[in-house]
Amino acid sequence: MKRNLHFLRTAFAWILVLSVVSNQSIAQTAASATWSLLTNQTALVDGDISATNQTIGSAIAGIATDSWYQANTSKGWQKIGTTTALPIGFDANSYVQYQVSPANSQYLQVNSVSLGMAGANTGIARVAAVYSFDNFATSFSLANTAAAYKSQTYQATQADPVVLVNAENPPAGLDAQSVLTFSNLAINVSPGQTLSVRFYVWATTTTGKILASKNVVIAGKTDANLIPLPLDFLAFNASLKINLKKEVLLNWTTTNEINTKSFIIERGVDGTLSPIGNEVSAKNINGVNHYLFIDENPLQGTSFYRLTQVDLDGTKNVYNKIVSIKNDNLLQMAVFPNPVISQLNITLPEAVAGSTIRVVGSNGRNLLKKTIQEGTANLNLDVASLASGYYVVIFESNLKSYSAKFIKE
Repeated sequence: MKRNLHFLRTAFAWILVLSVVSNQSIAQTAASATWSLLTNQTALVDGDISATNQTIGSAIAGIATDSWYQANTSKGWQKIGTTTALPIGFDANSYVQYQVSPANSQYLQVNSVSLGMAGANTGIARVAAVYSFDNFATSFSLANTAAAYKSQTYQATQADPVVLVNAENPPAGLDAQSVLTFSNLAINVSPGQTLSVRFYVWATTTTGKILASKNVVIAGKTDANLIPLPLDFLAFNASLKINLKKEVLLNWTTTNEINTKSFIIERGVDGTLSPIGNEVSAKNINGVNHYLFIDENPLQGTSFYRLTQVDLDGTKNVYNKIVSIKNDNLLQMAVFPNPVISQLNITLPEAVAGSTIRVVGSNGRNLLKKTIQEGTANLNLDVASLASGYYVVIFESNLKSYSAKFIKE
């Protein structure tokens, strides 16, 4: 009897668990907003979300709906810029914008954005896409791994904008070729928040050109609870370390790792980022996880770094935060090891005639002093005779003075 009672209790507990899981799965429902742009700028919504009318920036003006460019193109395109055309070069006030918000106290997760877009003349119309939660006081690149357009991929940034199809001399199947798609997104929108998606548009050379667009779709799912991301990034930082040579240390912290395989580190100097080094294996465990990657050969000048998370199924999710580090050509002075027992290795700017190195104690008195031969870049200094404590080593030349602290054990 007791055994049967235990079995019934266990079975009932599992029924409750399965019921909760089932209810959580059922709670997530599809949601989308579609701006067809056939006759007006309003959106058709499906699910627990709301959407505002399309808005356009002040640098362009004039809208015509249900239009075409040439007789052999299908109608149904919206023309923007019929009064004031696209500017030449990027302009922060030249854009089309779409907004969605979760309704009925739901959470929204946007998973894809797509729209038809075409420009005028061959390869002169450009598009960059961003999103924001605070009316673009801060913004993030919309592209996850990359944006797909006409069998090509773009970052859809100012540095790597989408090159639009020429609608004045349209290719066969213009409608199909002109769909710009952002997929594999996981943008969480909380109750009370508004997600704004903005497409900056401009021309590169010729004036008087117009943007054509149609069928803008923002799609995802809603839930009564926050929809978990594959993982949460708590921090991502970069620092420059100088010992025997310069290195960039990248540190990041995650939590809620679920089915995470690895991290890809990307680096660049001009807005185009590409992977460096080997992928960093993920710990893929609950709790807070800390990671370190060392760029042993940093680029000169200002470099930018970004992380991409790779799931076990190969899906890639780009972390929106990009960190930068400045690596000047002029090598500053560095000491190694620190703390030191006997031999202190000092890396310094190239010495000129008359350069000196000296060690100063905590009381400000000179304890060691040495003249440096011209052209010296590395120096071993014997500090074995110094008592344990804190010291400052000072390099002086007729050009500049450098200093570094060290600890004598």
